Amino acid sequence: MASFVSNVMTEKELADELKLLGRNEPQEGEGKQEQKWGDVVRSLLPRRRKGKGYGQAKVSGREKKITACVRRRLPVFAWAPHYDWKRQFLSDIIIGISLGSVIAPKALGHGLLAQVTPIQGLYTAFFGMLLYTFLGVNPWLSMSTGALQSMMFGQALLQLQSSFGSIDKVSLDALLVFNVGLITLFLGLARADKLFNLMSPAAISAFTVGAAFLIMASQLPYFTGIHETKSTWGGFPLTVIDLVAHIEEWNWADFGLGITSVVFLLASKQITKQVKRRWGYTIPDFGPLVLVILSIVVSVQLDLASKGVKVIGAQANGFPKPQLSFSHGANVFGSAFVTALPVAIINFILTLSVSTGIFTMYQVDFAEQEQKKDQIERQASAPAGPRILDRNQETFTLAIVNLVGSCFGAILGTSSFSGSSLLANYKPRSLLPNFFGAVLILVIMTSLGGVIAPLPKVTLGAIIIVALLRLIDFRSLKETYKVSTEDTAVWLLTFVLTFVSSVQIGVYVAIVVSIAQLVWKAFQANVVELGRLGTTGIYRNLDNFQQAERVQQCVILRIDSAFNFANAQKICEKMLEIVQCQQVAAPAAVILVFDSINTIDLPSMRALCWFASECRKQDKEVVYSGVKAGVRRTLGKASKLPEFKEELLFDDSSWFLDLDDCVRCMETKLYTKGRGRASIEVV
Repeated sequence: MASFVSNVMTEKELADELKLLGRNEPQEGEGKQEQKWGDVVRSLLPRRRKGKGYGQAKVSGREKKITACVRRRLPVFAWAPHYDWKRQFLSDIIIGISLGSVIAPKALGHGLLAQVTPIQGLYTAFFGMLLYTFLGVNPWLSMSTGALQSMMFGQALLQLQSSFGSIDKVSLDALLVFNVGLITLFLGLARADKLFNLMSPAAISAFTVGAAFLIMASQLPYFTGIHETKSTWGGFPLTVIDLVAHIEEWNWADFGLGITSVVFLLASKQITKQVKRRWGYTIPDFGPLVLVILSIVVSVQLDLASKGVKVIGAQANGFPKPQLSFSHGANVFGSAFVTALPVAIINFILTLSVSTGIFTMYQVDFAEQEQKKDQIERQASAPAGPRILDRNQETFTLAIVNLVGSCFGAILGTSSFSGSSLLANYKPRSLLPNFFGAVLILVIMTSLGGVIAPLPKVTLGAIIIVALLRLIDFRSLKETYKVSTEDTAVWLLTFVLTFVSSVQIGVYVAIVVSIAQLVWKAFQANVVELGRLGTTGIYRNLDNFQQAERVQQCVILRIDSAFNFANAQKICEKMLEIVQCQQVAAPAAVILVFDSINTIDLPSMRALCWFASECRKQDKEVVYSGVKAGVRRTLGKASKLPEFKEELLFDDSSWFLDLDDCVRCMETKLYTKGRGRASIEVV
């Protein structure tokens, strides 16, 4: 619009406004009623806000909330209006086709790993990428299947099947996936995305490495042609020992094809790296897709099935029919819920971990791109995409993917590391490549079910094993060892127990070790004695600073750990031990530095009162420095309780904001109740 409506409109302005309203010229007398027509036009057009055009109409608070909610739960409405069709559409199609080509063969292998038909892995990849296009917030993340998650799901499915053998596996699969989605939905509603960092990074890293070995062990029988039924327990060592003990039963055609497939995939990876290193071009690794095609051709030409090579067999063609298999009674549903609980928790943690890592890369690249643009260009064509990762929305998306997938025979949906890595290399600015990848998956699963029937299972096993090599990374152990002995012990314990047992035990160990580590840290009681550096007002730890000297008639103690019901009594006992060891002549003062204490609870108050009473018996007064406003408010509320009415802990005359003021007050013996009092205004 040429101009905004002013208080008094000119004839030209009125003509322009009427033209927009569908009228060519003002009627006779309209130009004389400028103020009136201005009011009419202004009432029909959106109100102007300073610095914004008519597209930024003033809306009510309720409309703003509804719009914000829709954009948060359906992020496609946030980025789609700003999508640059001319610059991004063609490249997104190419990226999407590459994404589908990389994910499809791995999804087939993950379906086999999940103890179901390979085509069900494609179902998961299709629904995962399709739904993530509309619900996802991370342009560089792809949601489909994962090796580790499929392994966990497969073992959980076998466990459930052993308890309810009369129910077909397809129904149990749907029930298990539905429960995983339901648990994930509960985690989203409970805002558990804020708590996923409570899992120890060392435990997660060790579990991932140990589980990678277990997944490899589950694929080794395909290389030997024996032990088609895999053991749920035993771990990597026992599986390898068992296979070597039956070496005379090996099918050497399977073994030769498997080794050849592994070599081919490794060579394909190296070629991709060399192309990027020498010519600077980033190309997707089409090795798995080419290997699948070549394996099908070789299998048909040489009739490998007649030589004992296991093939995946004919797969269902067409779009999967919706089916609800939840009418098996409360007993079956309850068992499925309990079985799905650890799988859902680990899947939730791993998905958010991958999403957070990939999004960090996206933010760095986004910042670099914006630095290359000036202010005007950024306003004109800013790349579409979020600035902050909404983990809660990622959790809801994961839940919806599994809930919808359970109705179509899909397996466990999760973040795809290989697909996300490909997107990170190509750096798209929207989620449209996921959509085109889903279209390619749809074409494959609806028209090529019979074509992939001769595909040897060992080929899919080789694809999974090579993909897992990136997870077997002991550099995290080396880095952890250099920094923390405690985290190193956690890493080794989790890895060993996962490596020699099973994925289920590894999951429980990772959770229990993380909780135990948090509890152990909560019980730590660290108290240090401070001394003054010369005549300055600086106080440091006596154990770390030789120049620091004790202040006469004062014992200065600082709490260097959490202070709560778990360790309060232990901390107070340790402080009393230090006070008694110093043998400071009475009268004296014990100064507690509370700078690091943010909260205090009732058991901690009782412990402090006990400590103060023990010090008074030795004619030593306890005063407090750096008590924060929140702690003071809590102490003020507690002072009204009968048991604390006579305690000096709740007398603000014993509180000092500055440690040096407190020490000098004690030194000059000017401290009396009320006279040495410092200001206690909230800081």
